[in-house]
Amino acid sequence: MEPIEDPRILTLPPFDRIGAPMELVRAFGGKAGYARALAKLEQQLYG
Repeated sequence: MEPIEDPRILTLPPFDRIGAPMELVRAFGGKAGYARALAKLEQQLYG
C-alpha cells in the first residue's frame, strides 16, 4: 500500500483506469491544484 501523498498512487487501481498520472494532475489544475485537493482529502479523512 502506498501513502496517499506519494504520486505513484496514481498508477494504482482504480486511478490507473481513470487516466495517466499527468492527466489526473492536470484535471486538478496542475501540481498546485492537485496538492490542494490532496490536502482537503487528508483533512476529511484524518480530521
